[in-house]
Amino acid sequence: MAELFIKGINGQMWVNRERVLISKKGVLSTLIFGRGKERIIELDHVKRVIFQEAGWSCNGFLHFQSKDSEKTITDIIAARKDENTLVFNGANNTAAVKVRDFIEKIVNNRKATE
Repeated sequence: MAELFIKGINGQMWVNRERVLISKKGVLSTLIFGRGKERIIELDHVKRVIFQEAGWSCNGFLHFQSKDSEKTITDIIAARKDENTLVFNGANNTAAVKVRDFIEKIVNNRKATE
């Protein structure tokens, strides 16, 4: 059961204590990724969350860097094409911050016990 949800420009994201589901559905997502792509990221594999806040004239993004991938997204152009990234507009900043804080808390707690 999802604890958090965010609707993005290039898909939707559901988050619970074990995993993140990024669903790439919609017109833009279909053009970039193909029809109905979904990505499940286990929180045990998340190394860090990269967050860029959306502004009044630009979109923001949430990117999940995993243990098995050193790929780091730092700009919105690359973010739109990455399967581990959700791009969102300013109306979803609050939801994105909640997702970032929720996942960072879980990742940091895991690191503290290792």
